[in-house]
Amino acid sequence: MGIPLQNPTISAIPNEKYQVHKKNKTSQYKGVNWHRGTRKWCVRLSMKGGKSKYGGIFNDELNAAKKVNQLCQELGIPPQNSAISAIPSEEYQKKENKSKFKGVYWHRENRKWYVLLYLKRQKQKYGGIFTDELSAAQRVNQLCEELGIPPQNPTISAIPNEQYQEKEKTSQYKGVGWYREENKWRVQLSLKGEKPKNGGYFHAELDAAKKVNQLCEELGIPPQNPKISTISNEQYQHDDYQNIENPVISCAIVKTDNDHAKKKKRKREKEVNDDDKLYYFYENLLN
Repeated sequence: MGIPLQNPTISAIPNEKYQVHKKNKTSQYKGVNWHRGTRKWCVRLSMKGGKSKYGGIFNDELNAAKKVNQLCQELGIPPQNSAISAIPSEEYQKKENKSKFKGVYWHRENRKWYVLLYLKRQKQKYGGIFTDELSAAQRVNQLCEELGIPPQNPTISAIPNEQYQEKEKTSQYKGVGWYREENKWRVQLSLKGEKPKNGGYFHAELDAAKKVNQLCEELGIPPQNPKISTISNEQYQHDDYQNIENPVISCAIVKTDNDHAKKKKRKREKEVNDDDKLYYFYENLLN
């Protein structure tokens, strides 16, 4: 460019061959576009009136162009790419977010099929998670049999080939929740008017509950799970996923008991004062 070097202390000959950055791939064929999300070639045939005909997703650009011609044949219009045939060697992939069965939905994050049965004037019925679409549809029919309603997908049976997965884990203890990304139990103590207090991650649910109680001791509040102790068998992990070798255990339980007793005393005094006020009110009313 004929301007001074930005880094004058080094040469201008790279040791490594650079890669050209392309904003988006463009196809040489009509009706074929690059889909950045799936990193595949998408077939979409534009028609008169603003409507479009979807043809699937392909790994190979040429097969996508052949699918465009195949759609043209089905619609009885001239081929968009006349220089090639209309028989793709690769089988196209359908949209990932739509099932051909009723009650079956694709979950993009989990990349699995969800079963949700919508009923009139009732809450939706959840049927589990499946990796196989057909098994999910069979599960829908199974739910219909249990509820005594006609099957949503009558052309298939009601016995899933695959064992479905239940919803995400829920804890029986307060302050403990399942963290799917780490496959561990997370401790999070919610406080009024303050940010939640994080207590780390645990493999065992019980140890996570003990950590909740330990946090309560440190903060001087009643334990969230009073039926269990505060001594965890497992060493917890912080939010940065670094193990703590010697977690500090506070001994604020005496303070907590005193505070609890004071609260009870104040409550009794308030009840006595309220009774006195009511007594004087009726006495004045009679007078």
